Amino acid sequence: IGELAASQTAGVFSLEDGMRFAAVRGRLMSQMAEGGMAAVFASAESVAPAVEAVNAASSGAGLSISGYNGSHQVVSGPIPAIEAISKRFDQEGVRVRRLNTKRAFHSALVEPILDELEAFFDGVAVQPPDLAVVSNLTGLAVEAGQAQDGAYWRRHAREPVAFAQGVRTLADLGVDAVLEIGPRSVLAPMAASAWPESPAAPAPVVLSSLSPPSGDAVESSHDGFPEAVAEAYQAGLPIRFAGLFAGESRRRISLPGYPFQREHHWVEAPRRQGRGSGHPLLGVRHESARGELTFETEVFPSDPAWMDDHKVFGRVVAPGALYGAMAASASSVEGIGPVVVEDLQLHNPLVFEEDDETGEEGRRVQVVLDASDQASRGVQIFSKGSEGDWTVHVEGRVSSGAPVPEAGGRIDLEALKAGLSPADVAGYYRHRASTGVDLGPSFRTLGRVWSRPGEALGEVSLPEALTRHGLDLHPLVLDGCFQVVGAARNLAGAEGGATYLPFGWERLWLTGRLPDRVVCHVRLSDASIDAETGPGEPAEVLSGELRIYDPNGAPLGGISGYTVKRATPESLLSAIEGVKDLLYEVVWREHGLPPGVTPADFFPSPAAVAASSQLFAGYLTDAGVEPEGRDGLLADLERWSRSCALVTLDRLGWERRPGEVVDPDDLRQRLDVMAEHNRLFRR
Repeated sequence: IGELAASQTAGVFSLEDGMRFAAVRGRLMSQMAEGGMAAVFASAESVAPAVEAVNAASSGAGLSISGYNGSHQVVSGPIPAIEAISKRFDQEGVRVRRLNTKRAFHSALVEPILDELEAFFDGVAVQPPDLAVVSNLTGLAVEAGQAQDGAYWRRHAREPVAFAQGVRTLADLGVDAVLEIGPRSVLAPMAASAWPESPAAPAPVVLSSLSPPSGDAVESSHDGFPEAVAEAYQAGLPIRFAGLFAGESRRRISLPGYPFQREHHWVEAPRRQGRGSGHPLLGVRHESARGELTFETEVFPSDPAWMDDHKVFGRVVAPGALYGAMAASASSVEGIGPVVVEDLQLHNPLVFEEDDETGEEGRRVQVVLDASDQASRGVQIFSKGSEGDWTVHVEGRVSSGAPVPEAGGRIDLEALKAGLSPADVAGYYRHRASTGVDLGPSFRTLGRVWSRPGEALGEVSLPEALTRHGLDLHPLVLDGCFQVVGAARNLAGAEGGATYLPFGWERLWLTGRLPDRVVCHVRLSDASIDAETGPGEPAEVLSGELRIYDPNGAPLGGISGYTVKRATPESLLSAIEGVKDLLYEVVWREHGLPPGVTPADFFPSPAAVAASSQLFAGYLTDAGVEPEGRDGLLADLERWSRSCALVTLDRLGWERRPGEVVDPDDLRQRLDVMAEHNRLFRR
């Protein structure tokens, strides 16, 4: 096939005729009887008598030498004959390698197609080559008067390839560079190994236009093309570099006159684990020597894809249902069955922060089950960013396989609806957004809802794009049940209102796998209803009971003592920043420069820096914290600071007595506090 391309390039026939001939040749050869080929790593003088011996011992189409390649020869023919000669050379210790083909090219099995192959050139204009073409048929350059017509290509398909002789001809022609044009480097190394050892014909530069990817690199083979161009340029070949950058916009730039001071700023994709291996929600499982069971994964604002659809006060926050789904999944990972998650309390929200370089920062999440011989064991969920310490988000207890006494029997959903009124679901989501909870498409899982003050029944279904997830309990299905609690508060369409987020529950139970479509029935406690309908400030905490059914009314699970708590922008801010960052503020104090020192004019002046800085109160204002909330947060910090100071003094050994007059300096010395801390200690 390579010689077809070479002959067309040299003007022997047109591109159209060459393409048609390649197609006809391929079609005819696909009709050949099945055969095989093998490379024998021995000299031609050793292979030829072995081929004759195998043919003498068999009938029918025999073996042929299909290629003289120098260090090895290729034999071709029926499969039994190929196996026979392979066994013969194996016994003699000669390496034989079967080629990956089911056709015996350049053998007697080609002969049935030769007439039609030759007939193709009837009427095709064939010209003498206008470039030097080394023939694979003869191993010599095509001479004047030697027509590459149908008869030539008939012999070309049947007779052996004179590759080694062709390499010697290249050496005699003074070739000093060999470039293989193809998808991988095969013939170029063969040419180098067959090159004659002669001072008059030194080994050429051997190049390949393309190279396949190596190792674990995930890249296409054309990536090696610029390297091949560079090697060709280095070898002295004339290169039209404009062609390398065709279709691209390029311009010349000036380079510095000193060695490069390199600093890499690659934007690398964050390392993501968990969903590629292990449990699709929990990630990789680890078991400690003490019997603790740990699952670890990594979550991002955009991974899982639905996470970005849950924003609270403008920040991406992991939904409370995620912790419940993780705890339940961790307890039932070894089998589907009844699951109970008890005394679950949410301590800290998982709030995502943007990373300055990648645009989003992920967090490692661990679910830890205590070592226990009992059916029930403690569970904690932690997370950690790229910096900082582990944060505990949830604590509780889980058990699996235990009976679920609350399950009961099937209920009449239609009878439940009779005492309720249809609710405005779109209005419900608008109201949630007005209170700072922005639920995107993935979290809009409510279908039809019926409600009255203190009670609601809602249809929950997972979006179709997320139905193939492989989870026994999808967080979005559980979150949809939590949303029915909001409908029970009868706030859809109301103006204003407090923001409530999940705080915990006494007992969550599931009879087994939770399907993607469920019906949830919610009843708020009497105290919660009174707090919602009575005068004064919104209640700090609301609670209720949830029951989950399939669309036919069969019980699937429920939650007892489910609690939501008021959330404010300042409380969320304190969870993000950390206490130490909130206790200190940056103050710029201007100092004069030493005599003789001139300030750098490209640095901003201290006054300019101070002007662009602000006090802590201003920072809170920019973060969206209202004045009332800001004052409350600062007051809380003052109380917290005082408590920390008292605890610290207790640890140092101070025994407080009512009415005692304290001398700070004397007390500092008695408690062995160093003198450099005197100012802080007095405060």
